[in-house]
Amino acid sequence: MYGTISFAGELQKKVNTVRQAIHQTPGATSDIIREGERINTELENIIFLIEGPQAKASQEEVPPMEMPLAQRLSEMAYASYGTSGDISTIAKEQLDILKVEFPPILERIKKVNLDLQQLDKQLDAIKAPWTPGRIPVL
Repeated sequence: MYGTISFAGELQKKVNTVRQAIHQTPGATSDIIREGERINTELENIIFLIEGPQAKASQEEVPPMEMPLAQRLSEMAYASYGTSGDISTIAKEQLDILKVEFPPILERIKKVNLDLQQLDKQLDAIKAPWTPGRIPVL
């Protein structure tokens, strides 16, 4: 799951760069702009599900809500550090929840990646500037 969290961050950086390239390209259509915005919104929603809201000063400021997936993973790992015994009941419960909640999010991230690849092809067609992971066709 940590790899998926890192990948989502990489995708977020790429989406930002792609959207910037779209706005710098005279031949960009409103459809391409909307697709970039849609992908960005979907990725922001996914990252929110993983990380939850960002506290301005401390976690006590965050209103009560369902625990984000990254926090569940951290709680599960933290409960296991320094113990030589079996995994705790709470950690098992956290793992069971992650087994159910994480796969759909992983599928959404994979779809965002595919959508970005399709958007890259559209960027090539309008001769957009370079973006990470894409070599412009001249």
